[in-house]
Amino acid sequence: DTTIGGRLPIAEEDDWVELIYTQSNMVSEDFDSTGNILNFGGQFTPLDQSGAWEKLIIHGELGFEDYIQELDAGVVYEMGFDVRFNDLFRIHGTAFRQNIIENHNSIRPEGELSGLDFDNGPVSRSGSNVGVGAQMSRQWDLGLSLTTANYSDNNSMVGWHIYNGYSVTLPPKELKISINIDAQDFSVPVLPNYKFNVDNARYFAPNDYTTMAGSVEWKQWLSRDHFKGANQTWYSASYTGIWDSDGDFYNQIRASLHYDYSPSISLEVETGLLTSAFYNTAIAAANIVFAF
Repeated sequence: DTTIGGRLPIAEEDDWVELIYTQSNMVSEDFDSTGNILNFGGQFTPLDQSGAWEKLIIHGELGFEDYIQELDAGVVYEMGFDVRFNDLFRIHGTAFRQNIIENHNSIRPEGELSGLDFDNGPVSRSGSNVGVGAQMSRQWDLGLSLTTANYSDNNSMVGWHIYNGYSVTLPPKELKISINIDAQDFSVPVLPNYKFNVDNARYFAPNDYTTMAGSVEWKQWLSRDHFKGANQTWYSASYTGIWDSDGDFYNQIRASLHYDYSPSISLEVETGLLTSAFYNTAIAAANIVFAF
């Protein structure tokens, strides 16, 4: 994928608008597709902040997605809020509409899904996500969120996420350990034995599926300063072991490097690898940011 865009700060520190264009190229052995995606978004902090909370942020994004193949939803969106009541407690909520694009079969036209004769074309979903978080101390952070969604193929999903992270050491040499638990349940599992038939499904839709991930991350700042707004240089490396409710195990390794050449030019590169008995995936990304 290739992405280019711009963000314009406005008013308060956390207020901005942005416009981002992405060209997505999806290639497989028997199917290629190109998509053009335009996103317009922003966030702002209302000037009239209530005494009931410390900070309120409103955010939203409107997207236009156009692939060679017709999608279910040409227009997608996400809108929500984040409320921080104090240094300890925060809540968030989001409503969304999304196209389901998980693999090349997600956008195959109706009747062209490998090995299967599906009656429906590409799928979209609409739903919401709500959650709470707690900063128990400078080093300990907790979070819980719930997601519900209805799919255009008459499916539905309920999922929840639990996060528990602890920084053993703090910047400039930060060692962080975390545990994440994710669960999701679909009313209609799209394909039995999904792991063995991943090439024949539009999207992952298991019945009562849970994963637990344990992560260790090392992040070291090479720059003198590491506070928000300063020129920073840092690298990070992490390992995650993931167990699922079927008793299968996954390994994930990630590494990142961030370099602020100046207050207006930043570079960040990232690479990652996930391995398992069912499939392997690799990612590589590079971002250059120009601030004016």
